[in-house]
Amino acid sequence: MKAKDLHKDLNKSQKINVESPRFIKTLERALTLLFTEADVANCGELTYVQFYEAFKLLPTYELTENDIRVLLALADENENGNITWEKFIPVGIDAIKTFLARNKMLQKQPPQVKEVNKDTLKFVFEPEIQSIALLLKSRFEAYDTDVETKEHTGKINFDQMSELLHNTSYLCIKEINLLLRNYVMKYGKNEICYTNFSQDLYEVRFDLACSRIMDINIKKLRRNFFTDNGFSFDENRRMTVSDIRTIISRAKELTLAPCEINLILGLGKYNDEGKIDIDHFDELFR
Repeated sequence: MKAKDLHKDLNKSQKINVESPRFIKTLERALTLLFTEADVANCGELTYVQFYEAFKLLPTYELTENDIRVLLALADENENGNITWEKFIPVGIDAIKTFLARNKMLQKQPPQVKEVNKDTLKFVFEPEIQSIALLLKSRFEAYDTDVETKEHTGKINFDQMSELLHNTSYLCIKEINLLLRNYVMKYGKNEICYTNFSQDLYEVRFDLACSRIMDINIKKLRRNFFTDNGFSFDENRRMTVSDIRTIISRAKELTLAPCEINLILGLGKYNDEGKIDIDHFDELFR
C-alpha cells in the first residue's frame, strides 16, 4: 500500500484527539509506509535529502516547510551519517502531535501572536550570533588556508564542518543538525560555504522558534524530567550543572539555545559542591 492511499484512515483519525491510540497508530502506520517507500536501498536508513523529500509526501497532517525542517533538526544520525528511520518514528509521532496541538492553539490567537516577529528575534539573538560567528571564523579558516598564499576560499567540506560544529559549546544539537542538513541540501558535501555562517545560524534559530514546539511541550513535560534521563544524582537529589545542561540541550521537547540554558541555570539553588537542587530547579524550569 502507498502512503497516499492512507487518506481515508488519516482523515478519520484527525477527528479524534491526538493522544488517542487510534490517532497514534494511524500516524505510525503512515510514517512507516512513507519511510519504506523512501528507503529505496532497503537498508533501514535515509540520507538527509531522502528524509526531507519523504515528509513532503506525507498526506493530511498539514506539515509546513518549517515543520519539515524542524523534523530534520530532531532526527539523530547514525554512524553512517544517515537517519535510521525506524528509530525516528516515535520522535516523529511526538513532533507531529505537537505541531497539530500548536495549530489548534494558534487558531485562537490574534494575528500579532500567530507569527514570530523575525526582526525582533534577530534583535535578541544578533549580538550572541555575531560573537559565535567570529569565534568560529578562525576555526573555519584553519581548514581553509592556502599554505603558500595564506588566502581563504570561504569553503570547507562536510566532514570538517561537522567536526567543528560538534566540538563547540556554543550550539545545541538541534542547531547543529539543522545547520549541517541545510548545508548538505544546499551545497552538497564537498564545498560548503561558511562566509554567511551568522545568517545561517540566525535562520536556524528562527526555524526552531517558529515551530513553537517548546510553547506546547513545556506545559506537559513528564514528571521527573531531570531524574529519568539516565544521569546520576545524590541522596539529596542534587545534580551537576553539566548533566542538567546536557539534558536540556538534548531534549526533543525543547528548543533552548545554549545561552538561554545558561541563563536559566543561573537561577538554580547550588550547594558548596556546585550541584543544583533538582526539585527546586524542576519547578522553576516549568
